[in-house]
Amino acid sequence: MTYAYPENEILDFSQPERTRRIVADFYVGSLLKNVVESDHPFLPYPHYETSIAIKCGVSGGLVFYKGRAVVGVNSRGWDFGEGGDVRGNLSYVVRVIEALSFGLPLEQLPERSWEYEQIPPNRRGGTLTLGELARYGHVRFDPPLTV
Repeated sequence: MTYAYPENEILDFSQPERTRRIVADFYVGSLLKNVVESDHPFLPYPHYETSIAIKCGVSGGLVFYKGRAVVGVNSRGWDFGEGGDVRGNLSYVVRVIEALSFGLPLEQLPERSWEYEQIPPNRRGGTLTLGELARYGHVRFDPPLTV
């Protein structure tokens, strides 16, 4: 299951009189396959194949097992239900352990922010991994991350 905000508009706050509408919902599916060795050209690392509806804008959202434990991060998905196709949804979820080593660019983090100050000076700029962001207090895992 994932909780996401798919297909929402980019929020433009330059027009304060305009009412924004953000739609969020739960999307539930089944585990179809645990891919340990991948030959997929866009997912060359271990991942899960699921039937969760991962629509535009859902990528990067957390995927939960039984609504509690985070097991992965939404990556990509297809809806085969259009045009009468009975295959439904096919989606790919990156396993949490794989996501910990992904590099995340820091160019949007304001230099004078509290968050920026928590990063050691020798690691500022460039990219940090999700695991590093957890160690610096930007991402919290329960139970705490021990890598």
